[in-house]
This record gives sequence, structure tokens and C-alpha cells, in this order.
Amino acid sequence: MTSAGKEEKVLEIKRKIAEEWQIADQGDTTYVLGLDVEREPRAVLLSQESYIRQVAADYSEVVKKFAGVPNISSGKQDAG
Repeated sequence: MTSAGKEEKVLEIKRKIAEEWQIADQGDTTYVLGLDVEREPRAVLLSQESYIRQVAADYSEVVKKFAGVPNISSGKQDAG
């Protein structure tokens, strides 16, 4: 992933990296290290929306799994 103000600078950085390592240009970055990446003309926006949605989905599955487990303290089964 590279970033620079001008396309010529990006190409120069890519060329220098390619001199040392094998690289492949996979287009604009949209997701990296758990962050959503969105480019605007004068900004790069980072968001954890995808991560939060995944955590919420995982949590929902855990809640569903244990919804019918009896409440140990009262011996009653939770409604769910």
C-alpha cells in the first residue's frame, strides 16, 4: 500500500520497492489490518465498521447459543 500526493511519486515508490521485492499492484486499498479505507479527494478515511459488524455478528451467535441455557443461580430457564 502506497500513498502520495501525485501519481508520479506513487509510481516512483512502487518502482523502488520492486527493485528489492516482488510486488503486485492490486488496485486501491479498501481494507487493511481490520480497517476499512475510503479515499476522498483531499482525505483518506479509516473506519472499523466491518470489524464492529463482525464482532456484533459473532456476539449474536454466542447469545443465541446460550439463550436456552438454564440460569444456574435460580435453576430457571431464560426466556428466549
